[in-house]
Amino acid sequence: MRCPQCGSGLPQGVTLCPECGARVMQEQANHAPEPVEGEIRTLLAEANLLRLRRQYDLATAKCVEVLRRYPNNAAAHSLLGDIYRDQGAYADALGWYRLAAQLDPSSTVDNEKVREIEAHRQPANEQNATPAPAWRLTLSRLRARPPIGLLLGAVLGCILIAALIALGMERGATRASMMDTLRVPRVIDPDGSPQPEQPSSVTTRRTQPGPRAAAPLEPREPAVYSAGKEPAPAPPSAAVNPTDKEQALRESVVSAVEAEGLMVRVEYVTVEPRDGGATLSIVAEDIVAGPDNRAIVLQKCLRIAELAQAKDDALTRLTVRCAAPVPGIGGVQKVEVVFVGDVNPQELKKAAGRDLTIEEALALFSAPPWWHERMRLAQ
Repeated sequence: MRCPQCGSGLPQGVTLCPECGARVMQEQANHAPEPVEGEIRTLLAEANLLRLRRQYDLATAKCVEVLRRYPNNAAAHSLLGDIYRDQGAYADALGWYRLAAQLDPSSTVDNEKVREIEAHRQPANEQNATPAPAWRLTLSRLRARPPIGLLLGAVLGCILIAALIALGMERGATRASMMDTLRVPRVIDPDGSPQPEQPSSVTTRRTQPGPRAAAPLEPREPAVYSAGKEPAPAPPSAAVNPTDKEQALRESVVSAVEAEGLMVRVEYVTVEPRDGGATLSIVAEDIVAGPDNRAIVLQKCLRIAELAQAKDDALTRLTVRCAAPVPGIGGVQKVEVVFVGDVNPQELKKAAGRDLTIEEALALFSAPPWWHERMRLAQ
């Protein structure tokens, strides 16, 4: 028998519906229409689809809509159990599964779900928490166990990074210590202000940390460069097969440059067998061609000449060619020769240990050096 108002199942002999309270006549109860199965299936199908999309609130609302109209529908109870189980609320899910099994004792699916959750409930001394079913526990254990190889790789990576950082700090400290006691002949501007320190033959100590910028040279410097459009002398043939003497001289200069931290690169060294003179070609990539950097170029070239003379005191001439980045069209820089000069070895020895003005530094050359047009002062 069913209630003619709400459609709930009624036990035999009742006159009032226990669900909605409506008075029930025996004849009406025997002929009460069955619930509309098609409508129930549609609502439950929509609810199950929302559950699969993890839209649990909407899925619950659909199930509640079914239960408001058909409170004894076992399928709606079972679907509510699935919704709560998917969210990890296993105690609530168990309650809905039990109600579904009571409403439909012949349902083996609901009874199996009840046994599955009850079999894996934790003891009361573990905060009475209901664990996930066996398949969820297995997945949790697998995810909670990180790969040993990954952990080992991460530890080794951290150790390697720390070692590289320590090595870099040690090298920086060593270089700073070396730079504190470099041997530097300084070229002084005509107004008396010294140029930035460069490695050379006078022991000085740096007093202020931080980058040093080259002090701009004023146009009071005498024009001792070669005339206007004179091109740089063509380089001697770079020693493709250097002699033992050239190789030894270059290796000595390169070692000294690296030890002092002089910011130049030695391209090649040639020794002229006819007059016993040497030509040294260097590249200064830490500056840009311009009148303000003339003093720095002189410092680098004189220091290279000193290093070569220290290796071979018998050299009769020390020609130094210096290349540096030259700004071009659109800001593109191209490395070109910016200075060529012949240093007089005897004058260089006399100047050892002294701070030089630009005029005094230029006097160490046998002839006025050649400057790139970008390095020449405005006239």
